[in-house]
Formats: sequence, structure tokens, C-alpha cells
Amino acid sequence: MPVELFEHSAESIAHFVRHLWATDGCLHAGKRYPAIYYATSSRRLAEELQLLLLHLGLNTRLRVSSQGDKGKDQFHVVVSGKADMLLFAEKVGAVGKRRRATLEKIRRDLEARAANTNRDVIPAAIWQRYVKPAMQEAGVTHRQLHDSLGMAYAGMTIFRQNVSRQRAERVAEAVDSDELRKLAASDVYWDRVATIEPDGHEEVFDLTVPYLHNFVANGVVVHNSIEQDADLVAFVYRDEVYHPDDDDVKNLAELIVAKHRNGETGTVDLVFLGETTSFKNRDRHGLDSAAPPPY
Repeated sequence: MPVELFEHSAESIAHFVRHLWATDGCLHAGKRYPAIYYATSSRRLAEELQLLLLHLGLNTRLRVSSQGDKGKDQFHVVVSGKADMLLFAEKVGAVGKRRRATLEKIRRDLEARAANTNRDVIPAAIWQRYVKPAMQEAGVTHRQLHDSLGMAYAGMTIFRQNVSRQRAERVAEAVDSDELRKLAASDVYWDRVATIEPDGHEEVFDLTVPYLHNFVANGVVVHNSIEQDADLVAFVYRDEVYHPDDDDVKNLAELIVAKHRNGETGTVDLVFLGETTSFKNRDRHGLDSAAPPPY
């Protein structure tokens, strides 16, 4: 995928994906359940297509179809689940009369079905963290909670279940929990980490992104963890680097203490000794100039 494509608007990305799907994409209105997927022998193309679909709010999964001795493995970008399939029909659509008719049949079939997702479910820990305290505060009993949800009373079983967003909304209303309402309506995608495996040793770098302090790396939103976890964050600024012709800033440096959990923040004036790549206090021995101290 061209890098510039990821900087386009959602409408332009949808236009691109719609025509890409017309090449090796599948729209199948099956008797039991419809299928929407894109097939390619390029893993990179499949993964980048997943990232593009994320721009449209579509969460997909990557399925590998082995061809054995017949050829290369095929990578299928699969759109599954009622919500994502309907969103695909709305945001992406199809090219050509036949494909549009198929997608319309898929949409009608899905709207007649009840959603039964096992993806993007909120962990069962919310019962203890939010629901039970809210029940106590509102005076809602276990039986009343079940009645509000239209369920037969099942004792404590409900508190061991993960929660869909739809159920989370109903529970939030039943116990009047603002925290649970926010979780139900948030754009956070919930998924379980299956494995954590070592992947060798590579050189790494710390990045700082202004303003939002986060960025997307391979489809994952990451943040400036060094600033979050560190007890002390300091930066060295040398004006001489940016204005080499200004004699007034020769050998001058500033140590900017931006974060300090155990002390004050501020700026310390220093002298930079290029010959030894070291720093000294600027006012030592009564010096207050750009000249290095006499030692």
C-alpha cells in the first residue's frame, strides 16, 4: 500500500478498498451465514489492508489458508460478526451490479439475525469493580438486576461472565453506573493477549510525540512510556547547535529538568566542554560567561 494512502480521508480510503475488493475480494450470501473476506498471497498486503479498514472502524482477523504443495499460503482478511459486516456494507460497499446485489442480500440477512458476538467483549472483572459497588449504592438486589436484564434468576453465575457492549449498556442503566456507560460506549477494542514470545534482540529507540504523546505502530496505539514511568526526565539544550554563528551562545548549555518525582523541576545553566564531551556548572569559580572554567 502507498504510504500516502493512510493519510487520506475515510471516504477516500473506503473508495480505494471498495475497488480493491473487486479484484480478489469475496462477498458471499451463504444459506447458513454470509462471508466477506479478501484473499492474497502477500501477508504484508493483508496486514496493511487490515490497518486501512481500521481507519473505517472495521475490526478484521487474519486467517492463513495453507495451499500445501500447490502454491503459496493465502492470507484472508476476514470481516466477521453482524456489526462489522453491516459497517462494511455501509462504509465500503461494492463495485458492480452483481456485487452490490449480493452485498444488499447479506445486509438484509444480517438485519434479520440476532447478534451473538464473542469478540470485543468487556472482561468479567467489571462486575466486581463497577457493578457490585453501584448495586450497593443504588440498593439493587441480584434478583432485581436479573429482572432488569430480562433474565431468569441464576444466582452468582452472571458475575463470572464477560459482557457484550449491549449488555453493559443495559447493566449500566439498571445500576446507574456512569463508569460502565463509558466502557460500553468507548472505542476501545477488547481482546485477550494469547501469547507473549521472545523475538530476539534489536536496537530500540525512545520517541517523543508532541501534543497527544501517542502514535500508531503496526496498528497498535503506543505512548511515550519513558515519560510515564521515569522518576526523572531531563533534556539538554545547546543553542549553539542551532545558531553556530552566534558567539554569545558558544559553549553554553541548559539542563532542563522537566519531570522530577522527588524534587523540583527547572533549568540549570551549564558550560559544555567539547574537548572532553562534558558539562560543568557555569557559575563555578565565579564564572558567568561562555568561556570554559579554568580546570
